[in-house]
Amino acid sequence: CGNLSECIALTHEQFTFFYVNVIFYVYILFKFLKCFCLFPLHTALYQEPLPLSHVKKMQEVYQLNGVKNAEVRFRWLRICVKAHWEEAVPLALKMATEQGRMKFTRPLFKEVYNFSKYSDEAVKTFKENRGALHPVTAMLVVKDLKING
Repeated sequence: CGNLSECIALTHEQFTFFYVNVIFYVYILFKFLKCFCLFPLHTALYQEPLPLSHVKKMQEVYQLNGVKNAEVRFRWLRICVKAHWEEAVPLALKMATEQGRMKFTRPLFKEVYNFSKYSDEAVKTFKENRGALHPVTAMLVVKDLKING
C-alpha cells in the first residue's frame, strides 16, 4: 500500500463489496493484510452480523481460526460468535481465559454471553477461571455477565 489512508479507503470499499462477492472480498482483505487488516475486521464488528455462510467460507479459504496474532484473532472470534458459529465459542472462551488482557477478555466473554445458547457456558467458564484473572478484570466481567455476588 502507498499510505494508510489509501489502504483504509480501499479496504473499506472492498468491505462494502463483500456482500456481493465474498470470495473477492476475502482475497482483497488478505491482499492488504500486511498493511492494514484490522480495519475491515474492526468495521465488521460494528455492523450487522455477517451471515454464517460467509464466515464459514472465510475460515475455509483462509484458516483464520489458526491466526496467532492476538488483535486479528480477537476480532475474528468476535465476528464468528456474532454470526452464531457454534464451533467458534470454545475458541473464544479459550482466548478469553488464556490471553489475560482486559481488552480481549471482557468483549469475548460478553460476545459469548450474548449468544443466548451459550450464556450459561460463558458464566461457567468465567467462574472456573476467575482466580486467574486480574481482580479488576474479574470484577468487570462479573458485571458484564450479570453474575450476582
